[in-house]
Amino acid sequence: MGSDPPAGLDPAVAGELAQLEALRRTALGAAHAWNNALTAILGDVRWLLEERPGDPAVARACADIEREAQRCARLSRALQARGAWRPGEPGEVDLGALARSLAPVLRETVTSSVELCWEVPAETPWVRARRADAELLVLLAAQALLRDASSGSELRIAVGKPQERHVDVSIERSAPPVGGARPPGPWDALVELAACALAGHSGAEWSVEPGAGRARVRFACA
Repeated sequence: MGSDPPAGLDPAVAGELAQLEALRRTALGAAHAWNNALTAILGDVRWLLEERPGDPAVARACADIEREAQRCARLSRALQARGAWRPGEPGEVDLGALARSLAPVLRETVTSSVELCWEVPAETPWVRARRADAELLVLLAAQALLRDASSGSELRIAVGKPQERHVDVSIERSAPPVGGARPPGPWDALVELAACALAGHSGAEWSVEPGAGRARVRFACA
């Protein structure tokens, strides 16, 4: 027997939310199955190399297969590690280490027609946040600008230096989107509300201006 949706939940938002949860569960199941397949592929590649040790064509083909299989395995592990969110209290996070771990994940999941440039100082501050929440805040800000990114544009993500007990992660898109930015819908508004609430829990600030091509996540120093 059906039930009425919670008061105030827009039908479009309800559809997006239901689809997102279905996609999350499907993606986690697919990542598990893909990991099993990659294990078998890598095993066969190594067996073939042992069987044909003097064949340069086989060696080149196996190297190509292994390189791409390892790349897919890294993405599968990243997906599984980020597949579920649970509440918790903020602690302390090394912002530089977080940025360096996010860089390959974002690069492998963004079209190659968009250049990604990271600026992470050798010495980076620790900030007040939960690692899972800080990752989400940076990813959501970057993805909001990437949504309207045109081919050939650049997304620059920079970890700043501490200033007045806070540190900014600034994100800038180099070129305006072709045809202008897509107007925000009810789901976009809900995502912004969620990001701001998540940031507020750690004493951080989250802001995105898609039309201007810039975003900022401001963390409090630990």
